[in-house]
Order: sequence, then C-alpha cells, then structure tokens
Amino acid sequence: MGNDERIRLVIEDPVTNLAHRLEHAAWRMESIFESYKTSIAEGKNKDLAEFKEAFVQLKKNESMMSAYLLLDQPRAEDYLHELDQMTRIRENMRRIDKYIGQDTILTAKSWSVVKDYMALILADSHNLGTSIKNKHQQSLSSLLKTIAKDENHRTILTIFIFIVGIALILVLLDIVYHFKSNAERAQAAERYNALFAGALHNTRVGVLIRDMQNSNHPVVYINEAFTVLTGYKQEDLVSENSEFLFGWNTASSIVNAFRRTISLHETSTFDCLLYRKDGSPFWVEWHLSPMFNEKGEITYYVSLFNDISAFRQAQEELIQAKALAERASAVKTSFLAMMSHEIRTPINGILGVIRLMMETNLDKEQQHLLGIARTSSNALHSIINDILDYAKMEAGRVEIVDEAFSLSELVFEIEEFGKSLLIDKGVRMDSFVMTGEADIVVGDPSRLRQILLNLLSNAIKFTDQGTITVRVLSMMEQQVKGLPGVLMRFEVQDSGIGINPDDQSKLFQEFNQVERSFSRRYGGTGLGLAICRRLVAMMGGEIGVESQVGTGSKFWFMIPMRTAQASDLVCELPLAERKKNAVAKHPSEITILLAEDNETNRLVAKKYLEKIGFHVDEAVNGVQAVNLARAKQYDLILMDVSMPEMDGMMASFQIRAIGEGYAQTPIIALTAHVMAGDRDLCLSAGMNDYLNKPIDYDVFIKTLDRWLHLELAHNVLARDRDNGLCGFPAQEKREQGEMDRSVSDASSTEMQPALVGTLGYYTKKYPLFDPTVLERMRDTLGGDVVQQVTDVFLKDSKKRIAELDTANDYSHLQDLAHTMKSCCGNCGLTRLSHAMADLEAAAGKGDIAQIREIQPLLMGLYQESIHALLEGRTTYFSNQEAPEAIS
Repeated sequence: MGNDERIRLVIEDPVTNLAHRLEHAAWRMESIFESYKTSIAEGKNKDLAEFKEAFVQLKKNESMMSAYLLLDQPRAEDYLHELDQMTRIRENMRRIDKYIGQDTILTAKSWSVVKDYMALILADSHNLGTSIKNKHQQSLSSLLKTIAKDENHRTILTIFIFIVGIALILVLLDIVYHFKSNAERAQAAERYNALFAGALHNTRVGVLIRDMQNSNHPVVYINEAFTVLTGYKQEDLVSENSEFLFGWNTASSIVNAFRRTISLHETSTFDCLLYRKDGSPFWVEWHLSPMFNEKGEITYYVSLFNDISAFRQAQEELIQAKALAERASAVKTSFLAMMSHEIRTPINGILGVIRLMMETNLDKEQQHLLGIARTSSNALHSIINDILDYAKMEAGRVEIVDEAFSLSELVFEIEEFGKSLLIDKGVRMDSFVMTGEADIVVGDPSRLRQILLNLLSNAIKFTDQGTITVRVLSMMEQQVKGLPGVLMRFEVQDSGIGINPDDQSKLFQEFNQVERSFSRRYGGTGLGLAICRRLVAMMGGEIGVESQVGTGSKFWFMIPMRTAQASDLVCELPLAERKKNAVAKHPSEITILLAEDNETNRLVAKKYLEKIGFHVDEAVNGVQAVNLARAKQYDLILMDVSMPEMDGMMASFQIRAIGEGYAQTPIIALTAHVMAGDRDLCLSAGMNDYLNKPIDYDVFIKTLDRWLHLELAHNVLARDRDNGLCGFPAQEKREQGEMDRSVSDASSTEMQPALVGTLGYYTKKYPLFDPTVLERMRDTLGGDVVQQVTDVFLKDSKKRIAELDTANDYSHLQDLAHTMKSCCGNCGLTRLSHAMADLEAAAGKGDIAQIREIQPLLMGLYQESIHALLEGRTTYFSNQEAPEAIS
C-alpha cells in the first residue's frame, strides 16, 4: 500500500503538470499570434484582444510554476537549471509586455519583433518541460528500484520463516520463483503504465475514456488537453457519458451516427460541432475507438479530439467569399445580358428602317448618309453581340452541342459569307478543305462557324489588297472521348497589315486591342478573339497566331473531333445524297406537313411556306399529324411541341416508328419554350432541329435550307446584297432562338426587379405595341396576310383570354399562357407577350403567389393591347399601300 501511494505521487507529480500547462499556454499564444500573419501581410492591423487574453494565461502559469519551484530550499536546489529557464521566459514576457504596452492594435512592425520573442518563449518552455519530464522519469525509476528491493527482502524473510518445514522446501521454492516473476512483471507493468499515463496526460490531443462495462458508460479519464479544449475537469464528469458534449446545433445525423458506432462497437471519425462547459461551440475531429479484453468483450471506448475550429472558420470564410464572388459575377452577367439585349432591340429597329429606306428612291447623298448609318449600326450591333456572348460565357451558360456535320459544307458557307463582304474590296478569297475521308465529323458546327467568322471578319477588316485563305487540314488520327477521331487544324490567313510580335500576346485577352488606332479606325470591343479562345478551349483545343508587320497574319486553331459513325447519322442523309436531292427537286415539288394547334401561328407559318413555293398540309393536333403521315410521305415536317390530344414529341416518336421513308424525314420543332435543355428534349424525341416562336423569317428559311438544300438562304443573302444591306458584323447574325435564350437566362437571374408581376414593371420594361413586327410581315408576305393574321388573332385571343380566368389547374393555365405568348409576339404585342411568358413560368413552377399577382393584370393589359393593335394596324394601312411580297 505504501508503494501504491508513492507511485500515485510520482504519476501525479505537480511539477510535470505545471510544466505541461506552461508549455501548452505558450503554444496556444504562439498559435493565436501566428494566425495574425495573413492579415498583417495584407497590410491590415489586427485587434490584440485574443492575443492578450492568451498572454495573461501564460503569465498565470509562469507565476504558478515559479512559486512551486521556490516553495522550499531543497526543491529549488533540485531545479536550478529549470529556474534559469523560467527567468529567461519571464524576461522575454516582460519584453513583449513592454513592446505592445497599452496598444490594442498589432502593426506589421510589432508583429515582426514580438514574433522573435515568442519563438524564444516557446523554445524555453519546451526545453523546460523536457527537462522536468526527464527528472520525473528518473524519480520513477528510483521508486521502481526501491519497490523491487522491498520485494526481495520480503522473499528472504518468507524463506526463513518456512525453512522449518523441510517437507515444504520444494513448494516454497516454486512459490518464491513465481513471486519473483510476478514482482518483475509488476515492476515492468508499473513502469510502462506510468509512461503511457504521462504520454496521455501531456499530449496536445484531447483524450476521453469511457468505461463500457458499467451500465451508464461513465467517463473514467480525461487529459489536460481535453480540459483546455472543453473547460471540463475530471470532477465535473462523475457518471457522465460523452453525450454531454452535444448541443442544440449539433447535427442530428452526427448524433445518430455516434450512437450507432457505440452500439455496434465500431471505429469511426466525425467532423462535428460540440459545446464547451461555458456553452460556446467549437469544431473537432472526433475519433472513436473501442478496446476489448482477451475474451473479445468491450471494456473501454477511447475518444480523441482534435480542434479544427480555425480550419472550419477559414473554410466557411472561403465558402462565403466564393458565394459573394458568384453573386457578384451573376449580377454583372445579368446586367450585361439584359443591357445588351435592350440595346440590341432598338438597333434592330434602326437596321430595319434603314433596310426599308434603302429600297425607296433615294439620291446619291441620301444613299451615302444611309450607308454611314447602316455601317455604324452594324458595328454597334456586332459589339453588343460580343458583349452578350462574353456575358453568357462568364455565367457558364454556353454549352458545346455535338452533332454530325460536313466540314466542306461549313467552309463553303463561310466562303460565301466572306465573298459577300469583299465585293467592294480588291481582295480575293480562297478556301481549301483537305480532310480526306474525315469530312463528316461530330462537333458543334454553330460554335465552329462563330470562331471562323470572327477570324474571317478580322482578316477582312485589316486586308485592303491581296488574298484571304481559309484552310482545314486533317493533322493526325487520335482517340476522342474513347472513339475514333482526328485532330483538325483550321487556318485563316490574310495579306493585311500584320501584327507586331510584342503585341501578339495581347490578342486573346479580354477588352484589349493591340493599338488604340485600330479601335478608332475599325471599332470593336477587344472581345472577339477572347471569345474565340474560350470557345476553342471548351472544345478541347488551342488557338494561336503567326504574323509579321506588313506581310499579313495567319490565325490558327486545332480541335480534336470525332469522325462520324453510323449512329451519328440516323436522322441525316449523307452529304452527297442530300445535294443530289437538292438538284432534283424544286420548292413546288416539295410537300411539307405543318402541325400547329394555334390558328394564328399556323397561318403565319403557312404563309411563309407558300411564299417560298412549298405545298403545305395542315394538322391541328398530334393525332391528326400522325394520321396524315401514315397516309402520305412528306419531305419535311414542322411540328408544334405543345398540342392537344397528343403533343409534338409523342407525335414525332410515332412518326419515326412508321419506318420506311420517315426514318430520315427532317422533323423541325416549333416551340415557344426557350429554356436550357429544350433542344435536347426535342432531339431525344426524334426531331432534327427546332425553331422558336414567333418565327423569324430569315432564321426560318435558313433552317429549311439546312435540311432541304434548296439554296434559299443564299438567295436571301444575294437579295440583301443587291439592296445594300450586307453590313460588317464580327460574326454571323444570331439565330432568334439564341437571342431568346439569352433573354430567358437574364430574366431568371437576380437582376430581375422585385416588381415583376406588377403593371409598372411591364409598362416600364416593354413597349405595348411594336409596329415593326407587322411591317416585317408585310414586307415579307404582303399586306393581305397581315390583315388575315391579325383578324385570326383577334378572334382566337378573345376566347383564350376568357379561359385564363376559368383555368382550374396549373397545366391548363400553362398551356393557355404558352399559346398566347407566341400569338402576341406574332402580332407585335410585346408587353402582353412577356406577361404571358411570366404567367407560363409561374404555372410551370406552381407558384400561386406569382400567378395571383399577374392574372389580375391580364384583362386590362389585353384590352389595352388590342386597342393598340387595331389603331396601329389602321394607321399602318391608311398611310401605306401593301407592297408585293419579295420573291
């Protein structure tokens, strides 16, 4: 029993505990001080409150340590070296206290000086702890030797007492042998237990041990680091299990996982939020590990706690910073998208008026002035398009859509466009496509066309004489996404002014031109090549330039592209066969099925088709479209997506299932849906392409030309060129669907005002009636068609607007709003069309609050819109004669 008491005193040695506390306090103060480093490096001053609190704690521990060592003379003589170390620690603490004084702010200069003193304190406190631990181990060894000596004495006395029993000598020898062995084992066990206890007690990781053999699973041990971390002492945890650390904000999933681990006797690690004795929260990495006896029964559970509060705080700050950056980027992107669209709308109006005026009888001066206005408007239109593209890329809304296409066909389109812009220049244009058998590839032709047109437009800008050449070269075969492919190189070479080598590195940077004079002479935003660089990177390629001043430039980019397989050409005829069909048929020999339930939209589409010369059959729903297709082979089908009885997607699926010629008949979707993903839905239903409503005539004929190859778009381009309407854009005109998607993207962001759903919002943002819509329809189809379309709309819309008030479910309401949206757009009722679009979106989400805001506005807005349409139509036809349609 005496030995047990001496062992307890050695293990619980106050000097060792005080040394550990002093070292831990110095380590904690140094950690707090080091955390200020980032702020100081950024030139920010730092509040010293937390550091001073740790400094006070260090002083307290130093005072306790000094007082204990100097308590009596013998102890002080044993710890002379340690007292010297304490003197150095106290002196450096005095220097820190003197240096920072009464200041509450830490400057960069102070940080540097105090840091050196902190390093000295930390080193001395560590050496002090090591020295005391060594002396502690020596005391422990001395004690163990004394215990062993006592055990030997007791063994001799025992032999002497029992020597009288000679018959028991052998038995006694056996007992003595085992007793000695037990004593030696006890000595070793005591030595190692003391060593392990000291290690556990002095580690910086919090340790908590629970007794699992007791029904309450109480805490039987905690170390000093756990007390520092949580504020709990051993006497606070009588009969407590470790769930006392949980709090109201600890995740229930963590609590459940902890209990499951305990019940299954597993090993687990959690990152969780726990609570200190004073109620303050902190984050830890909590490692749970069970201990078993020789029978396989669980005896204890050991918990290790590593404080990760600083790490979690830094992580939260990074997350918040990322969220703020994304929000700022979204606001900027939305602003650019909305403003570019708002600016582009009046520019389109200006270009339309210029187009009409140039078709009238003008003298030379008027033609010259209109030419200047046209060129300036086209340049501004090009800048706005670049800004819109850049905004969409910043927001991550630009996607690469893979489809099969012909490289030679694409280059032919590029060459035709370039030649139309070189009519007034003495520059020749050539193109070379050297792709071998890899002419049909899989990629994004629209984005590829955008890059080439941008590079070609730049070449035309800076080339006044000589040659511009477009080349496509097949470099080498390689795997692309695990399938056979080829690395393609595209080049646009000119004989223009060239670029200084020092300026070439600036070319692909945003908002950057190599010389300001270029900007004044040619215009631009400095975005065109930056957009090309991003698009090429999105397609897994690289872009570059080779140029010398005075000799011209060669812009190139390389992109890996898959060679088209049979599965990529299911719905597309081979190029040669399609061209054969284009030569064999005239528009009058082509029959098109038009499936559209709305009479207004159907009338507009039919008139467009008949104007070109097609024969048109009509269907008012999906069932009728399927029946007509079964009875007759059509060359092309225009299919509305939203129709009664059977929608366009199901109808397309069933038409494809007919087989025979319909496996390759082009089916083009007509839809007012412009959200991301709609194109993929249409294609997955068996459709080949899609057009947005209201239909834009130029986009309409380009789409028909893409699938029927009748050179319709080429004829329209020639018509525009003859009328002097070919401007100088940086890239090909955006398709209407692309513009509509940008508007939808912008309206879905946080830039949309909070007053959406109020009349003030629509009044401020959109015109009530846009007469240019009817003017374009009149110029394209004639005045009689305008009269017919508006008459049909007036009759049909009256019935549908009444149904909006009686719609009894979201689906019906969404369909009505969807139909009204495109019909209003066909007649130029912009404000009512956007209100219907918002109502459609609200019904699609089931947003009853938004529906209730918009619905009461519609009847008044409808009446106002109808009055404006009637008045505008009357004024329009009273002032102008209906011209003949352009053939």
